[in-house]
Amino acid sequence: GCQSPQGEGSGALTWQVLTTCSALEERVSGLAEEYSLGFSFSVTYDFLATEDINRDKIQDVLFLYKNTKGSSYFNLSCADEGFSYPCTFVAAMSGANGSMLWERPAAQDGALVVCAIPQPGGSGASACIIVGRPGPFVAVDLSTGQTLWNRPSGFGSNVSILSPLLQVPDADADGAPDLLVLTQEEREVIGYVYSGSTGKRIGHGGCLGVDGTSSSLLHVTRAGAHYILLPCGRLCASPKAEAMLA
Repeated sequence: GCQSPQGEGSGALTWQVLTTCSALEERVSGLAEEYSLGFSFSVTYDFLATEDINRDKIQDVLFLYKNTKGSSYFNLSCADEGFSYPCTFVAAMSGANGSMLWERPAAQDGALVVCAIPQPGGSGASACIIVGRPGPFVAVDLSTGQTLWNRPSGFGSNVSILSPLLQVPDADADGAPDLLVLTQEEREVIGYVYSGSTGKRIGHGGCLGVDGTSSSLLHVTRAGAHYILLPCGRLCASPKAEAMLA
């Protein structure tokens, strides 16, 4: 069987991975044993990703959790990144044996994350980019969790950042994919493009002509055209979004 991470009544969070879970075996090849990992005083957020972080050819797991007592495995606290308790941690766990590869404070209260963003410069570094709710844009090295860059988002307190963050083609020609961030401002959805290598905003935001807070989807056609699909009473493609990505 397979158990998903969840917050329990006492605030305990437990991972359990079993070799009999065929869905996991498809994503984490070579897993040869059962293991579990526990976090005290924690609850999870709606984010889970797999990447081969330590390059052992086995997919590892990245996740977010709310931490109320400091790091369970490293000597880290929310205050190390300027947050108060409780705060949001991002963690990377080995898919081979369940050991903690790294973890770090990421945001005050929840965050959106997109991973495997290659960074320019020929170093081969790949980043997870974290947008706090509220908080800055932070890029962390996928292998170590160390900060690559940190930049204020510039969003006001009355702005809601919508899930998910969308990876788009390299708009500023710096060698790294960029990010499309959708926000809810009053009743309008506005899109902003940010550099995936520096966190700087590229150009101006554009109103997409829809309202609501439902999730969006980035669709790439066979010809390489990019569209944002937004629920607006029916499934529709936004021509304004297409223009932003052209």
